[in-house]
Amino acid sequence: MKQTRPDATEVFDPYPPEAYLDRVWDYPGKWYPVTAIPQGFKSRAALVDFLAKNTLRCLPPAAPAQEEARPAAPESVPDAPDGAFPDDPVYALVSGLEGLVVDYCVVDAAFCRTGEGTPEEKHRRALALASQRLFAGSFFDTKKAKGTKTDLETQLSPRDPSSGLNYRRAFFCPPHGSGLTEADFLRVNAALFPDGISGLEAFCWSTDWADRFSEGNEWWGALCLTVYDKNRGRFLVIAASATD
Repeated sequence: MKQTRPDATEVFDPYPPEAYLDRVWDYPGKWYPVTAIPQGFKSRAALVDFLAKNTLRCLPPAAPAQEEARPAAPESVPDAPDGAFPDDPVYALVSGLEGLVVDYCVVDAAFCRTGEGTPEEKHRRALALASQRLFAGSFFDTKKAKGTKTDLETQLSPRDPSSGLNYRRAFFCPPHGSGLTEADFLRVNAALFPDGISGLEAFCWSTDWADRFSEGNEWWGALCLTVYDKNRGRFLVIAASATD
């Protein structure tokens, strides 16, 4: 935070003092107060990150001389060409799902140079194009994203919330809940994967390279997936981030 606002002299903490206290029952049969972190945070690091970002939001604007212009996107990412984002039935389908926090983007593989580079490089090109639509108006740098291959069956399956955020949990369990049903999930996935998931190649990406993921990373989580459907000549980009 000091690098962004060296003039900051205080921290804006919305939590009352009692949020930092808990009680434990210990010898000789007595409740003792102990320091803790407010509920909803998985670690002290997550709390510190939240307080830093909250402070930056609450500080008055810095003097113009202290501000540095921040690009909307890296110059190395070319503008998405016409036709890179084909119309797809999934857009009309998800637009009517109240409470959905997952965003989708369909990218024509013809614009991703699928004959060149490693699988990760091909997926990164699709991610760079999709980011121009998904994250328009905010900062992102896909060159900083770290990708690893993922199993779509795992992404579509129920998981214990403690094991992290996968696509299914992002769909059904936003911070404030939703009325989405299994039938909704199946309809969306039928539009995304009309030929099933066998043979599809998927990458899961880190979420530290775009402002869009900042709020989700404070608590609930963030998710970014790219899926290559070679038979249909397209990439599917799935992103989720939300906060309470």
